[in-house]
Amino acid sequence: MNSAGRDMDYYIKRQKNNEASRLSKSKRKEKEIEMEKKKIQLEAVCLKLKKEIHILQQMKLDKARNKCTAQFRQGQQTS
Repeated sequence: MNSAGRDMDYYIKRQKNNEASRLSKSKRKEKEIEMEKKKIQLEAVCLKLKKEIHILQQMKLDKARNKCTAQFRQGQQTS
């Protein structure tokens, strides 16, 4: 094979490689964007769940406080 043929083969290989590289970078960027969207969505769910936990803990605390208050008042009435 002469020099011109080798140069042309090299040029074709470089073009194919460049296209494959562009495609790979594009897919990677697309995946990063999707992962960022998913991260934001999961953070929102996590925040919502933390708020629900706080509310439930507060309700549990209020219930216990009311029970203690009721027992205390009942104890004072019988004394």
